[in-house]
Amino acid sequence: MRWSLGTARIGVEIGSGAVRAVLVRHGRAVDATTVHLDDDEALLPALASALRSVAPRRLRKPRVFAAIGPSASQLRQLVNLPAVGDARALREVVRGSTARFFLKNGVPLITSSVRRQEDGTAWAAALDEPPVRALAAACRAARLQLASVVPSVVALKPMSSDDDVVAIDGDVIVELRIDAGGALQGVRRGTVSATGPDRPRLSTNVGGTLLGRVGAEYAAAYGATTINSHEPLALRAGDLRPWRDTGIPRWRLVLASTGLIITTLLSLALPALYAHREAARARARLATLGPAYRAARWTDQELAATSSALTQIASFDRSRRSAAEFVAELTDELPEDAWLQSVRVEERGGSITALAPHASAAFAALSRLRYVTAPTIVGAVSPEPVGPERFERVTLSFRWRTTTRGAENTRAPRGRQ
Repeated sequence: MRWSLGTARIGVEIGSGAVRAVLVRHGRAVDATTVHLDDDEALLPALASALRSVAPRRLRKPRVFAAIGPSASQLRQLVNLPAVGDARALREVVRGSTARFFLKNGVPLITSSVRRQEDGTAWAAALDEPPVRALAAACRAARLQLASVVPSVVALKPMSSDDDVVAIDGDVIVELRIDAGGALQGVRRGTVSATGPDRPRLSTNVGGTLLGRVGAEYAAAYGATTINSHEPLALRAGDLRPWRDTGIPRWRLVLASTGLIITTLLSLALPALYAHREAARARARLATLGPAYRAARWTDQELAATSSALTQIASFDRSRRSAAEFVAELTDELPEDAWLQSVRVEERGGSITALAPHASAAFAALSRLRYVTAPTIVGAVSPEPVGPERFERVTLSFRWRTTTRGAENTRAPRGRQ
């Protein structure tokens, strides 16, 4: 076990007879180990031993990327899928019909997302649940984060420059055919004899450059660390959560409790310190603003007195009315055969005396003025002969309407008299 401060990843391959782990730092394999398996019950101790052998000592633990051998993984091209465009809904369809697309021998399966290719074909992977569960338990015991799990044949795909990728696990062989663009073309699964090859084929230049002195038998473990983060055929954090997040390490609880205590103490002490500091700043600020504050108060008083005087002047100006304008508009409203004998204007109103063929004509003319309100006839209406014609003398009183001079002057006289 080495001390390390650089970026590191751990690649793990779980086969039918061995567990292989490789430490990858800055894209190169720097350490590797193999732990052989006697039976299925020894898988968890073997995984724990392999992780301890390659995991570096560091504050930030490396993430684990795993590959499952062909004996516990399947890769299938899916046919007769429903016309569903949503990838999440399509995955739920495959998960709900696992037996329809994958072979089951009584072992629970975990299915990946569906990979859609440009030619319209769809691919999905299925992994046996026991190895994934054991891997998650081993990572949790070693305080390592399990990032992704992928079939070995998919992990070998970026490690090979050939058109065919071969993965062999015991007597099971899987051959994956890919095109020049990296799209999956076909997969074939079979068995090999005991004398056949025991590891997949690799191109010499890729394996030699990346694996260095580690050896080609760790190609699948290394390839798992290079899988794209958006690869649909890989199981991600959400798929591994049921086993990865069971239980909380004790050191996390201690750290969280310590942080809570420190936060509580700070929340109690900081407000008092902050208030004391702000009070000192306020006192210093008030001391500097004293002369300016007194000058501002004097200016405010002067402005208030000036505003009061201006208000009184404006009120007087609004209440003042021109007698000439009043007479001009009144004569404009009176009939042509009527005339005024006297006009009296006061602050609140006034009175007029007029001669007209009918007293109602003078009353109506006074009522039509917009700044006059409550016209009344004062006294009796007396007949007044003028030559051969007969007129009526009437005295009317009125009050000014409460309105502004601007509103009073909006009505233009007709200009007749």
